[in-house]
Amino acid sequence: SWQDLGNAPWSPRYTFAIVACADSSLLVLGGDSAHPSLPGFLQDVWRSEDEGVTWTELPKPPWPGRRGHQVLRWKDGSVVMFGGVRANGERLADIWRSPDRGETWVEIPTPEWEPRFSFGAVMLPDTSQLILAGHGSGALQDVWRSSERGKAKRSGKRGPTWTALETP
Repeated sequence: SWQDLGNAPWSPRYTFAIVACADSSLLVLGGDSAHPSLPGFLQDVWRSEDEGVTWTELPKPPWPGRRGHQVLRWKDGSVVMFGGVRANGERLADIWRSPDRGETWVEIPTPEWEPRFSFGAVMLPDTSQLILAGHGSGALQDVWRSSERGKAKRSGKRGPTWTALETP
C-alpha cells in the first residue's frame, strides 16, 4: 500500500531526475519549475536519507539548470548525470559525476553522442550503460553504450551491428 509522506520542501517541479545512492539515500536533481515565483529550469540537488520522509538541499552544483536529463548510479557508488536541455533551448551532452552523494560534482569529458533531452538511460547488469534516443536536433533513434573501461559503441543504423568508438 502507498503512504502519503506529505510535500517536500523544494519548489514544485517536473521532468527532474531521481536516483537511489549506494547507501539507499535518494537524490533529486534539477527539473522544470512549476512555481510561478521561480520560473525556469532548476539548478539544485536535494537528498533524503530516510526514504523520502525529509529532504536537505545540498550545495548549489556547478552544472547549469536543466530538465529532461537522466541520472544513474555507477558500480563504484558515484552518481552520474547525463544531458538534458537548458531554459534557452540548448540541448546538452554533458556528463557530471558526484562521488559523494551529490555534495560535489566533476564534469567528465563530453561524449560523442548528439546533445539530447527526454531520453532513456539504463545501467546494465554488466555495469555498462545505454543512452537511448530522445530529442536532439529532432527525434532520435540512436543507441549508445559505454563500459567502465571508457569504450563506447554505437548501434549501426542498419541493424544490430556495433561499431567501437573511443570515448573518455
